[in-house]
Amino acid sequence: LPLPYARAKFYIPQTKVFIFQHTYVITPTVVNQFKYAYGRYFDIDGNPQYGNKNWSAASAGIGNLPDGQASQSFPEIKYHGHDSPTQWGVDNQYESTFNTYTMVDNLQWTHGKQSWEFGFQKQWLQSNYLQAAGASRPLTINYSNSQTGQYESGSTTIDPSTGYSFASYLLGAVDSAGFDEYSHNVTGLRFRPFSVYAQDNYHATNNLTLNLGLRYDLYPGMREANHAMSFFNPTITNPVTGTPGILEFAGSGPDSCQCATPIHTYWQNFGPRLGLAYSFLHDTVLHAAWGIMYTHGGGVGGTVLGPPTLGFTASPNAVSTVSGEPAFYLNNSSYFTTNGIANTNFPAYEKAPFFNAGYGTGFSTKISTPSSSMTYLDPYLSGRAPEYENWNFGIQRKLMRNMTIAVTYVGSEGHFEPVQNHDARGYWSNELNPKYLALGSLLSDPATAANIAKADAIMPGVKLPYASFTGTIEQMLKPFPQYPGVSDQFGNVGNSSFNALELVLRQRPTHGLTFTVNYTWSKSIDDDGTFRSGYLNNRIERSLSVADMPQNLNVNFVYNLPFGRKGTLTGNNPYARAITKDWALSGIVTYQSGTPLAITASNCIAPGQGTCMPDLNPNFSGSARINGGWGSGVTSTNVHIPFINKDAFTIPAPYTIGNAPRTAPYDLFGPAYKDVAISLRRRFHVYGPTSLQVQADAFNLFNNVVFGGINTTVGDSNFGEVSKQANSSRDIQLAARLSF
Repeated sequence: LPLPYARAKFYIPQTKVFIFQHTYVITPTVVNQFKYAYGRYFDIDGNPQYGNKNWSAASAGIGNLPDGQASQSFPEIKYHGHDSPTQWGVDNQYESTFNTYTMVDNLQWTHGKQSWEFGFQKQWLQSNYLQAAGASRPLTINYSNSQTGQYESGSTTIDPSTGYSFASYLLGAVDSAGFDEYSHNVTGLRFRPFSVYAQDNYHATNNLTLNLGLRYDLYPGMREANHAMSFFNPTITNPVTGTPGILEFAGSGPDSCQCATPIHTYWQNFGPRLGLAYSFLHDTVLHAAWGIMYTHGGGVGGTVLGPPTLGFTASPNAVSTVSGEPAFYLNNSSYFTTNGIANTNFPAYEKAPFFNAGYGTGFSTKISTPSSSMTYLDPYLSGRAPEYENWNFGIQRKLMRNMTIAVTYVGSEGHFEPVQNHDARGYWSNELNPKYLALGSLLSDPATAANIAKADAIMPGVKLPYASFTGTIEQMLKPFPQYPGVSDQFGNVGNSSFNALELVLRQRPTHGLTFTVNYTWSKSIDDDGTFRSGYLNNRIERSLSVADMPQNLNVNFVYNLPFGRKGTLTGNNPYARAITKDWALSGIVTYQSGTPLAITASNCIAPGQGTCMPDLNPNFSGSARINGGWGSGVTSTNVHIPFINKDAFTIPAPYTIGNAPRTAPYDLFGPAYKDVAISLRRRFHVYGPTSLQVQADAFNLFNNVVFGGINTTVGDSNFGEVSKQANSSRDIQLAARLSF
């Protein structure tokens, strides 16, 4: 569809980098280097329909909309129901600006056998985010079949097979509509990290060098430049409900934490560094190293665009509450006017911001059921930088004049890593404790006195959390029942470990041949991924990483072919030498073993829990892998071949949690990756400095197929099937290059 009906975007990215550097030689053995740098990335993610009066919602006659895109952009119109037309799209326009100011000073001092290095780094990191152009997002209007459908015989329920959403649009019968309006449209995150370090490279003997160092990183938690940040405080009692948890704001006003950020600064990021290099037997070197490193992530840095801002946004949403009736009409025809239902305005709503001594900005801190979930910034975990302990030990030896071999053991262990889901800690993400699954189907029943009595008979002590509570038994039993959800934003409790044996065989140019062979045998383990329940010990989710690749072999080579040289194969025949000389063959050979499969399930009946995981079938025996190699027998007419035995798993019984490992149950790994790419080229001298190179390249030379898109959801009818090719088919290209 053309504009304004089509969804479209435009981008205006701009980057700037300035660096000032000064090196001062104080003495022949003391050198100081100072650097100051500024880097900026700015981007407008634009809405081409914004500001065009011919397309705006206001020009279409829709009133009671705020300034900005809600009134001055074409609305997003969606159609729902059978045979719905294509929706008319529009995207929000926003801006993001990242500024990095870095100051570094480094002093080097050489004295005898010691080489000292001292320095510091100070950074000012800014992440500025404009939520929406004009402080409001485009209006979204939904049309449904219901408003023009027929009632089922003898009832007040609309027959979903009748009606037409486009007819509802023509009548102006809106099923639902809404937009976002911001009171603080621009937010700016600020980080102020500081690091200081010292290291001594000590040449103890001609054969032994020691590296002794220490780095200290101070990473204060994020703060918003104008205190436009809100967050969940679980330690304060809600004055309305009498239960823990309220919405709190940064700053010093009403309902604020009297602080710039709830994140506490962690002061113990000490990173020691130890290294050793020892040569012996003339051509053998032993090396080892150990260190602790910290990095930006979570509440102390990373790629966060904006802070949580619940309370600074009005999100009015008009919704149809009676089957067949619209939320409101957008129609001022004479018929509608005569019947008193003519309208051209969005329904009245409470604009943001409003201020009250007992309330926050736009949303109350004390209401029992706010329209949005809370965001929890854990004071301790949000301030912990991801921490990695790395070590290695290896030997390198010269085998021949131009050939070396190195064998190295490499290890790494990570803590306080960001997790993919914000439900790793059940209590802090407002999850239902799995012990309440014993209540079964009662969990979905309303919290009436009769149902609470039934629950109390099964689990004594179950009671209404506060007198005004309305909702289900499940919601009633959550840690913070007054809120529909809590996001544990920086509950970074991920852990990982990596161990590998690495072998590198390298030959420098010898008789025209250069090659490198890299082989890695490794294992990667973590507990970051799916969480079946945030109340279970993380060790239950500890398994092979989804990116674990036990075997990895890479070979690359360049061989200047010996043909055409005088006395080699072609003898002294000048014509044969002219044809066969100056050819070069190069290639890359890759083999990577498959990665672990993460098996999940569908149709679990476990209210309030995390990812649906299957059970291992206790009666299953044999191999869970069936029907030969991945993709074996698959053709264009026979695609439904399962390669995982569905009988190896079962859907957990209702109100229980699955017990299958997070990854690689029954040692299930995906297909291995194999690839050979080669290149043959020849350079011809033309005249003077001019030369012509012709080249032929072949990628995936043997046309190996690596199957992917494996369906790993137990309960799906296509479980265990492959659905696509995960690599590229063989490609051959010819190229010529003229150099002059």
